[in-house]
Amino acid sequence: MYRDESANKQLTQGGVVANDVDTSRANMLIHQVQRISTAGMMVVNHHAQYFPTLKAEGEAALGSTNRFYFDKILADVPCTGDGAIRKIPQKWARWSPRDGVCLHGLQLQILMRAVQLCKIGGLILYSTCSINPIEVS
Repeated sequence: MYRDESANKQLTQGGVVANDVDTSRANMLIHQVQRISTAGMMVVNHHAQYFPTLKAEGEAALGSTNRFYFDKILADVPCTGDGAIRKIPQKWARWSPRDGVCLHGLQLQILMRAVQLCKIGGLILYSTCSINPIEVS
């Protein structure tokens, strides 16, 4: 999102759709967004692997289906958090190699949905705080 300072316009170009499956975190995000008072932000509460297909109008519509495709997607997927072991040593006591296996399917579904929602030539950033090879592949 940016403002066109050169043309002395105050209209924001672009927008952000933030999604969190956890209702309390989505509400906290809404609270934080209100503090910066921007009109270019929307917070939604969906399971990311089932994120709905949005309809577009004008320049955002690609093809005859009128589907909206995102320019950029940040997929911060749920993970075991074993990459945080250095700062949370208690994780070692509960850590198991199968933890990552349990989450891998969900992580892959979220990534595949991101691919479906991203426009051709767009950018997807896949993020996890895990060091387990199955979670980062």
